[in-house]
Amino acid sequence: MIWAQARGGVIGAAGTMPWHLPEDLRHFSRTTKGSPVVMGRRTWESFPPKYRPLPGRINIVITRDDGFAAEGAVRARDLPEGLRLARDLL
Repeated sequence: MIWAQARGGVIGAAGTMPWHLPEDLRHFSRTTKGSPVVMGRRTWESFPPKYRPLPGRINIVITRDDGFAAEGAVRARDLPEGLRLARDLL
């Protein structure tokens, strides 16, 4: 698993990352290429459309909204299902 967080455990603020570090983004990209990436719906929606889905990865979006459709991604209803899909799709 990989994620980034600020002091106090903050992983997001107002729909964006609370920092912008190009080297951090490069590390995330290098580390996750070729692997499933599990994220929540709000994280998916925080990416500009031109960056969705994240290229070179299986994108799994967790949401309870049965009507949610994310082109280029697989929908999971909860975290256990998302992790199961990630394992099975490797």
